[in-house]
Amino acid sequence: METLPTRWFTMSSSELKALLFSAGVILLSVMLFETWEKSMHREKFEVHDNPEALPVPTRIDINTAPEHELVFLPGIGQARAKDIVRYRRENGPFESVEQLKEIRGIGQSTLEDILPLAACSIPDE
Repeated sequence: METLPTRWFTMSSSELKALLFSAGVILLSVMLFETWEKSMHREKFEVHDNPEALPVPTRIDINTAPEHELVFLPGIGQARAKDIVRYRRENGPFESVEQLKEIRGIGQSTLEDILPLAACSIPDE
């Protein structure tokens, strides 16, 4: 009667260590990738149908905002922002947001777009 081998493969201890190390590296890589992927999807923005659920944007103060902030107002590009800063420098602070109409290129339509997003601080005297 022939005896069957007890092991169907043979592997030295150094080969077994290398195999276990490789399996560990693969497992660790998969776990790190899963963690990274979950963190990437955690900060998604949600779209709300209710405008009251949205944060209220900060108004831009036309008397204190620098040019790079003024360009966030609708209809105000780099040239108009420079004009606003120049007007403040030459004429003093604005007394109201409506006074922006005194600047060339800002008409009633642009002013109506700006009004909800702009503020006009009253300077201390």
